[in-house]
Amino acid sequence: MRLCLILGCALLILTGCSKSEKRFAVSGTVMNGTTPLASGVIRFIPEKGGSVSTNVVDGKYEAQVVAGKHKVVVEAVVPFSTVPVASGEKPAAKELPTIPAKYKTGVPTEVTGPNSDLNFDLSK
Repeated sequence: MRLCLILGCALLILTGCSKSEKRFAVSGTVMNGTTPLASGVIRFIPEKGGSVSTNVVDGKYEAQVVAGKHKVVVEAVVPFSTVPVASGEKPAAKELPTIPAKYKTGVPTEVTGPNSDLNFDLSK
């Protein structure tokens, strides 16, 4: 009995208490036809576990995501303006590109390894 307890503890120490999820570096572009998404957020939502979000800047993104099936959601955001605005004035509104419904609810994507060419085209 004592030997079983010692072997069980040793096995837990050697393998860890929980299975670590394998993560891979992914990167690519988010385009709207021939135009890169100027500013946005891309979110990888795996079937199991927590999601990963990262910024899209000038159409490019990089993230570390778990292996497996994901739904990918894309949102456009207005970047912070660096142009000073006179007191009492409102900054000029910037028009956001229209994001198709499928990119709001999640496009099915599978990550099986590192991928530096995981691209998304909002016009398709």
